[in-house]
Amino acid sequence: MDSGALDAEREVEAFLSEMDRGLSGSPSSLRMIPTFIEVDRDVPRGKPVVAIDAGGTNLRAAVVEIGGDGRPTVTAFRREQMPGTAGEISSRDFFATLAACVRELASDLESIGFSFSYPVEMLPSKDGRIIGLSKELRVRGAAGQLVGAGLRAALHDAGVHSPRNAVVLNDAVAVLLAGRTATYDREASHVGFVLGTGTNCAYVESNTRIRKRNDLKPRGAQVVNVESGAYDKVPRGPADLRYDRVSAEPGQYIFEKCISGAYLGGLALEVLRSAAEAGLFGDATAGVIRAAGRLETRDLDPFLGGEPAAGSLHHAIRAAGGGADAAMACDLVDGTVERAARLAAISMAAAIRKAAVFHGGSGPVYVAVDGATFHGLRTFRERVTSCVDALLRRRVRHEIVTVEHAALVGAAVAALTN
Repeated sequence: MDSGALDAEREVEAFLSEMDRGLSGSPSSLRMIPTFIEVDRDVPRGKPVVAIDAGGTNLRAAVVEIGGDGRPTVTAFRREQMPGTAGEISSRDFFATLAACVRELASDLESIGFSFSYPVEMLPSKDGRIIGLSKELRVRGAAGQLVGAGLRAALHDAGVHSPRNAVVLNDAVAVLLAGRTATYDREASHVGFVLGTGTNCAYVESNTRIRKRNDLKPRGAQVVNVESGAYDKVPRGPADLRYDRVSAEPGQYIFEKCISGAYLGGLALEVLRSAAEAGLFGDATAGVIRAAGRLETRDLDPFLGGEPAAGSLHHAIRAAGGGADAAMACDLVDGTVERAARLAAISMAAAIRKAAVFHGGSGPVYVAVDGATFHGLRTFRERVTSCVDALLRRRVRHEIVTVEHAALVGAAVAALTN
């Protein structure tokens, strides 16, 4: 579990090799899904569309319009709990809940862009067939369902008949498209990187390098959805293995369980429990840690230098064992977060290097990043970017960009251009 044991350079090469296997159709934990989304089309201005972002925790929807200056505006924004996170539901109820969220927005508009943050097999029609669900989402009968068709059918049942076009894309793909609205540099390459409840990345790839398909235009290019959360070549320690065994899908989404917001807090608690078993804490503190039921990623803040809150695990450890035990706990959590940041940097650096090849290898590559873990967890962004800079120094010019409501904006861009 020691972050210092990671050979980041070697792990980037391993990640790149797994990407190549996925592109060629060889056995790989990285699906490298062609999306049929192209990025060389001009974005129509002044045409509002419905955008949906079905993420790990929240369901978001809005009306998005690209203005004459190329900047997006987001109106009629709404946010609800993602259906299927509070308990198992049927796929019919899942799509009915989605339709209810956007019913009013969709009644007067023709196109919908749907950012769907789960593994799907993309079709040339720009619809997507659900492969499986992650991030502890429980929807019975979801596998095999067409996302766009399911939403349109649910809207029809809800009395909405006007939307005729629904483009489905992954959230990392949407974030990539949103990044283009911040740059519009035709000589640049783009990466979309998501690290929130889950994690994923996407980049633009030449069709000739997507060797597992023989039906693509040789001179074309498209966005590839890496599905990096499923990467399984990451070095893991005993705490990783124990935590994986008690997760909803043991053996699945290995990389995601090491770094993303749905799991990082729980993994840190597993590390603390391991330390308690090893006798690194006093008896009172060990009892507090064993009794802790959950530790959310947002609750890691006091272990990383934030203000300890009454009732928090950090506060309870300090009260039980004093400053020495609290310092030990902080060191262990900090090391867990540092390892997660280095692993995130490895996947980001690999995606940047892949993207750079598309325009000759030197960049620039603009990386649009979205997600509460990356932007909200104390010190995390700085850790990731520092490691990426070190990995890519003198190799690829790159820049991180941020777009507000990135997944919604990218979903709208997809609907406008596809």
